Amino acid sequence: MDSEKILARVLLLTDDPRGALLKRLSEDAAEALEKRLKPGVVPGEHEAALLGAAAADAVYRLALLDASLSPEKLTAGDVRAEYGANVQRAKELRDAYFRAASDVLLDGETVFRGVAYCG
Repeated sequence: MDSEKILARVLLLTDDPRGALLKRLSEDAAEALEKRLKPGVVPGEHEAALLGAAAADAVYRLALLDASLSPEKLTAGDVRAEYGANVQRAKELRDAYFRAASDVLLDGETVFRGVAYCG
């Protein structure tokens, strides 16, 4: 999967100036998604769905990272900001893209094959 194309989508979704961080998150998301492909799936045949899913996963990773570095809420006078909602919205976005690509992705559950009990 082309991490540059994923990065381009992440930039469209976030308008975030942290290019090097977004590039790394895009590469990580692409690698993780490639490991979830069902056997026999040719990524190029499902490029739009997979790029969307990888970009949404990178945005979710960015939201998690930002949340881990930010306070849960911040109050200054009458203004109050809560940051947890960003993670929830990013998760919903990622889940929607993963549902759209579900026909080519493993479900994320661990599958055991050929396990024998010897006892």
